[in-house]
Amino acid sequence: MQRKTLKTLEYDKILEAAAKFCTNESAVSAMLETVPAEDFSACSGLLARTREADLIGNFYLADPIASFDDISEILKKAPRYSTLSPGEILRAGRVLRAGRIFKGTLEGIESAEIPIFRGYAEAVFDDLPFEKEIEDKILSEDTIADSASEKLASVRKRIKRSNEEIREKLTEMISSSNYTKYLQDNLVTLRNGRYVVPVRAEYKNNIPGLVHDQSASGSTVFLEPTAVVNLNNELRLLYLEEQEEIEKILADLTAKIAARCGELERSVGTLVEADVAFAKA
Repeated sequence: MQRKTLKTLEYDKILEAAAKFCTNESAVSAMLETVPAEDFSACSGLLARTREADLIGNFYLADPIASFDDISEILKKAPRYSTLSPGEILRAGRVLRAGRIFKGTLEGIESAEIPIFRGYAEAVFDDLPFEKEIEDKILSEDTIADSASEKLASVRKRIKRSNEEIREKLTEMISSSNYTKYLQDNLVTLRNGRYVVPVRAEYKNNIPGLVHDQSASGSTVFLEPTAVVNLNNELRLLYLEEQEEIEKILADLTAKIAARCGELERSVGTLVEADVAFAKA
């Protein structure tokens, strides 16, 4: 059919109405790009698929479609050994979760009336141990769990102790009458990742240390007392060690996703087809 004919028939409105029932954005796109089949066997196949979706949803009251993200770019990136971000790894994990739910839901239906969806269930990839590994190690788009590795847990404990030690030392210093007269405020703050204290500009030479910043008015300088320079240096090295370990964790998870790219890509295609069928139903 020509696009003009389809437009006259308001076919696009039918697609838009059906797309509202899709669970995933990739399925929405696939639905909106749907064109009528032009031979009988193709039509029969599509109708059979929709009929099965209707049977599963309305007779067996099962909903095997879970939400997941478009991971097409992730599947291109991972095999190139470009380390994925925590958010990208989480998105791959959600596809694994969607595959597990889909497969598990359909396996729970004992019926010979859904052969197409039985085939879909076999084609969908699930890997519960890896799905759980991602879930356990990646807490959010920008947070790696302490338990992601023994080394990361150890480094973070040392970071916590180091932070506490520096803050205690500076708190003791700013509470002393020897220093309070030079301070703009009785507090400890951070500048360029280093602990500093706010000192009145005219007294900056009265406290041994390094100036890292000053206020907009110039009346306050943010000074790192000499007494904590070495501690701040040690803390900086610990943060670098933490970042290095995080990179190793992300690289390892990326390699595992890369090894599963074919299965994940096939799984996404199958889940999108199934989502479209349920939306039509």
